[in-house]
Amino acid sequence: MCSQVLSRPTSDIIMWSETGNKLIMIELTVPWETRCEEAYERKKAKYTELLIECRERGYRTWLFPIEVGARGFCSQSVCRLMAAIGTTGRDRCRTIQRLSQAAERASSWLWLRHEEKSWKLSTSTPLSGGATRYQIYIDKARNIYDDEHHADDGGR
Repeated sequence: MCSQVLSRPTSDIIMWSETGNKLIMIELTVPWETRCEEAYERKKAKYTELLIECRERGYRTWLFPIEVGARGFCSQSVCRLMAAIGTTGRDRCRTIQRLSQAAERASSWLWLRHEEKSWKLSTSTPLSGGATRYQIYIDKARNIYDDEHHADDGGR
């Protein structure tokens, strides 16, 4: 039954128990630190319909939009998630530290490559208000990352 509900696009992480009819949806956003609250509200609104649908199908369902700022700041939503899933003490601190470091590394990696020629501005994908979005050629970016990563570990 859960697979029927989740056959369409869903949040970043889904944890469920068919036997207990429990479902936890986690949606990660990495905004600028001053926009964490706005990102939380936006993601909460985006998944409310899915949350209701899951509950109507008999699942005890929780939604956790979490924000880790682009410079590594973990918002209160991360702490709420940790408490809800029972992560405490050292495990909680380590998890939050790892989330923070991962966000910082990813942001730094993106910034160092912001002038890559393979990252092209596309005017063919207008957003509301006539704005445009950057389209990133993921394969090229992934290859650059893999080459650098494997150079650090002897090419494995």
